[in-house]
Amino acid sequence: MTADELERIRNERMRKILAEQARAEMESQAVEEERIKREIDAIEARVKSIMTREALQRYGAVKVAHPELAMTVMIALAQSIEKGMISRISDEMLKKALKSIQGKKRDIRISRK
Repeated sequence: MTADELERIRNERMRKILAEQARAEMESQAVEEERIKREIDAIEARVKSIMTREALQRYGAVKVAHPELAMTVMIALAQSIEKGMISRISDEMLKKALKSIQGKKRDIRISRK
């Protein structure tokens, strides 16, 4: 075997190894994403089970318009449920939770002169 052939074989093996590593990494990332999605679905189901009809409607509207806000509020409510602070989530309670989370955002106003 010549040096060129050896180099070609090395490069080919290296390319195969890198491709295999990339594939394995993508698979593990997909598995992790699926696990997280299942956990989120479980939390959402647990919280939704104690919401009133009006609160469910509001949550659905918020989830469509602002998915990140809906997730944040869902996590906060789940934590309150786990602590035993909430037994039923009314529309008013959901409104208050949404306002308290939205209130944490900085209010930026631009005034023209």
